[in-house]
Amino acid sequence: MADGASTASPPILTPTSSHFNIEKWQRQVEDRFYQAGLFYPRIKERDKPGSLLHVRKHARAGWDTLGQGAVGTGLNYQDMTPTEVTLDPGEIYVAAGLADHEANETDVPLDSEMASILEMALEEGTEYTALQAVGSLTTNVFGNAAYRLNAAGVRYITGRLGESTRGNVAPDENGKQRTIYALIPWLQNPDAMSIPEYAQADMRGDSVNPHVQGYWSKGGGVMLMRSSSPVFYSNADGIWAPLWVPDAFGIAWNQRPKVYREQVELQYRIILRNNFAVGVVNDDRAGAIKVSSAEVVPA
Repeated sequence: MADGASTASPPILTPTSSHFNIEKWQRQVEDRFYQAGLFYPRIKERDKPGSLLHVRKHARAGWDTLGQGAVGTGLNYQDMTPTEVTLDPGEIYVAAGLADHEANETDVPLDSEMASILEMALEEGTEYTALQAVGSLTTNVFGNAAYRLNAAGVRYITGRLGESTRGNVAPDENGKQRTIYALIPWLQNPDAMSIPEYAQADMRGDSVNPHVQGYWSKGGGVMLMRSSSPVFYSNADGIWAPLWVPDAFGIAWNQRPKVYREQVELQYRIILRNNFAVGVVNDDRAGAIKVSSAEVVPA
């Protein structure tokens, strides 16, 4: 090309009209998360309840002292008639309907997709329903809506459980190891990470370092787990974070989770349901720490 000759840019095809635009849909549908059951699988299963389950509890016997000169008559006889608690069942369900033409016109297996979603939703609903029983605890409860979890609080409730059960609900249970479970909201995670029993491997006696791995198991005899705050029992006093052994509560199934599939005219339906009762059976074998529902954002 000669010096000084002008050069023209080649034409560029620009997609300015709909003829050159293209829209696509990702084949995979993204999942939504649901809270898995952590509380209800760890409470004691009772008999099938029918319309109402009566759980009998032995009366607590007292003891007396016989004087040195006593003749052995006129003793104090106790009424050992059992007391009872009742578990009243209820039903939870989740349901979804799909027009036949929608199933025909999609490339996603909607039947299995919907069933999986409904199953997770039912589990979250079951967990929420079971945790509402924590609000009935009275013996070992402390805290308030401003309280943040700390080592002293966990140690206090652990001590209360041992005291109220004559040492039968304690990390060593009179020489026998027994796991005490605890469930706290994720919003209290920064506070829990400051508790030495959970955050320091040398205190727990194992090689797991929660500050590195982000999780822990047992510390101070208590298996600490974390869950999302919406499933907890809460009121004006805060979120009730429970500590318990399985026989503190009872869960009784009339119907375990069951799936139904049916065709109604030109609509395909999936229904999942369960029917169960849950409640406090032994109040002295569980406790609750009422904690703040507020999120602490670092400065």
